[in-house]
Amino acid sequence: NPLRSIQNKPGEWKQRNSMNEAGTKRRQTITHAAGKPRNSNAPRASYAPNPRNSLAPNVSSRASLAANSSRASLSMRRQSSIGGRFQAKGNDARKQSEANIRKIIEFLSSRNYPSHVSFKLLAQPTVKDFHDITIFLIREIDAGYEWKAAPEEEIPKFFRQIHCPFTLNKSSLRSVGSIATWPTVLQALGWLVDLLNYNLAEQDSRFQSDDDLHQKLFFDFLSVTYQQFLQGENSYDALEAELSEFFQERNSKVSESIADISSENEAMLAEIQKLKEESKKIPTMKKKLTDLTCDCRKFQTMVSEWERHETQIRERNTALSEKLADANEQLETVQKEQQFVLAKLDKQEMKSEDVQRLYSDRSGLQQELQLVMKHHQSLQVQSVELEQQLQSAFDNVQPLLHQYNETATEMKLIPSTAKYAEGYSFEIDLRPRNLHDDSYTIEIKKDIKLNIMKLRETFKLKLVEQDEKRIQLQHLLEQETEKLQDKQEEGVESQRQLEEALRQSEAQKKHVMEEYQEYQGRVNQLREQTKRLAESSQSDLADAIQAHQTIEK
Repeated sequence: NPLRSIQNKPGEWKQRNSMNEAGTKRRQTITHAAGKPRNSNAPRASYAPNPRNSLAPNVSSRASLAANSSRASLSMRRQSSIGGRFQAKGNDARKQSEANIRKIIEFLSSRNYPSHVSFKLLAQPTVKDFHDITIFLIREIDAGYEWKAAPEEEIPKFFRQIHCPFTLNKSSLRSVGSIATWPTVLQALGWLVDLLNYNLAEQDSRFQSDDDLHQKLFFDFLSVTYQQFLQGENSYDALEAELSEFFQERNSKVSESIADISSENEAMLAEIQKLKEESKKIPTMKKKLTDLTCDCRKFQTMVSEWERHETQIRERNTALSEKLADANEQLETVQKEQQFVLAKLDKQEMKSEDVQRLYSDRSGLQQELQLVMKHHQSLQVQSVELEQQLQSAFDNVQPLLHQYNETATEMKLIPSTAKYAEGYSFEIDLRPRNLHDDSYTIEIKKDIKLNIMKLRETFKLKLVEQDEKRIQLQHLLEQETEKLQDKQEEGVESQRQLEEALRQSEAQKKHVMEEYQEYQGRVNQLREQTKRLAESSQSDLADAIQAHQTIEK
């Protein structure tokens, strides 16, 4: 077989074809995970079709393969999406920090970092550890980077040069391990590691394109045909047929791949259209869900009130049953005593002493009855007084309850469907008819105060979160203030340079004016000399003319 690139390296072509088929299967799995199953045995093309019409090498593509590992090439990628600014909060921010730490540890381990690096060390590093890690990463980008000042000044300068999206300044690097500073610095280091990994991946995959394959085939084909030409061959039909067969096989695989991808696209478009149609129902469903949620909360409140009322009735029924049982026992005891007394009276004979004793007993009972009546009257008087005191207390409490309900309404705690009520009714409704209702109870300490304390803890947590946000904003304000100071210092320096330039220009202007005046004086002197010379020459000429005339005469 004259095509050495196909004959001598069959394993390489098989390996590349198997890698592309594995990538195709992964795309099939991702695309059809939520849709219809597809035929996984369908052949896929190893390479994308090449639109070139000839086998001539692409000079521009080979020129683009030159390696460029300078820091300037890294700084031109500042528009990429690697290491974009995250506004993650809470758990997302913590997960992002942990991911950045793992990423930095993996990169340092793979690049043979000389010191030991652990998760605990990067969770709250010292200034020295941060300097060592950052200097190591900078040397990975530019081994000949010149350190003209302290790391606190050079590191922010370097990050600005490579257009890092995260702002670092000298003041933040002095306390790099603080809670307010380290997350931003950690994101900047993660962005730098992503940039290095991207650069390494780009260099590794730079010579694995289809252009390399086509160029190698072209040069091998050219070499074999030229050898045959030197041997006297004028026809290369076998080589062209073999090369055409190779490209036809690749083109057929590419066509099958295109067909599969087209079917996948159609299925995805159908699914997208179906999802769009279903998304139109979302506002109606959300509104219905809101209504059902409100109704559910109302029913839950009603059920809890009825359950509480049922519990109170059962407790009252139990108490009354116990009282009834006690009264029945007392009634049985009295009936037994009555029967015993009646039986005793029937058996004994009445005597005058018994009659006297009965009279004395009746008088004693009458006296006890009078005492009981007096006690009953005193109890009635006390009841009236207690009723008046209760009414007075009710009158005093009613304004306070009214103020409490108004305040709770303003704080969005009333009614139970309010913003901060969370389904619980904080309202206290005390009316005159409830004063004589034994079943009416208000558990202020147990229910209302407990829920208010929970609400207070919730507001405390929100206050802590707002304080953290305020600290972050204050830190950003300090950074912006420092930037403003830097700009002001640059403006002052520019003003000073401008004033110096103005002074120099004034001095030059003064010097030029002095030279001009000096030249002007010289010109005036020359003009006077010229005038005198002209006058003297005219007088001499007149004398000469006169003398000439005299001689002629």
